[in-house]
Amino acid sequence: MKNATNMILNRYPILEKAMKEDTTGTLTDSIDNTFLRLLKFVENPNEQFEINELYSNLNGEELKFALEVINTFFKKDTYLLAEVSEDIYLDGDTSHLYNMSNFAKKINNEGIRFYRQKVNTYLERNKFPQPDIVVSGVKHWKEETVLKYIQELKEKDLQENN
Repeated sequence: MKNATNMILNRYPILEKAMKEDTTGTLTDSIDNTFLRLLKFVENPNEQFEINELYSNLNGEELKFALEVINTFFKKDTYLLAEVSEDIYLDGDTSHLYNMSNFAKKINNEGIRFYRQKVNTYLERNKFPQPDIVVSGVKHWKEETVLKYIQELKEKDLQENN
């Protein structure tokens, strides 16, 4: 079974029976009907699914979930997005990412002397994590990458001092 299919059936188990019985349109809930049609699409991409159903029938958490299902389908089930970097999802917002200067400041705040120039030098020598995302030529790292690297530096420092 596909990843996207599992996502839908885990959240809407009633749809498994409806899928087997081909009861499109007989479910009374427009949300269930929308997810049934989306389920049929992810199982058979030749099955027609109108994206405007999401706009017309879903909002809030249901809409967010449907978009996550579609993302999973294209990224993990079809691999059509497997090689696409995540920057297509940023929509210009990089506030949750660290650029070189912010990365160096975060390391300094943890009590380890580190400067932006050192980041650049270490990057060139492959002694620093590669950027998670490059937006308009600016390198950015996710917080988990930053925290992992800081932990590695602390562990290295401990080993050297013992």
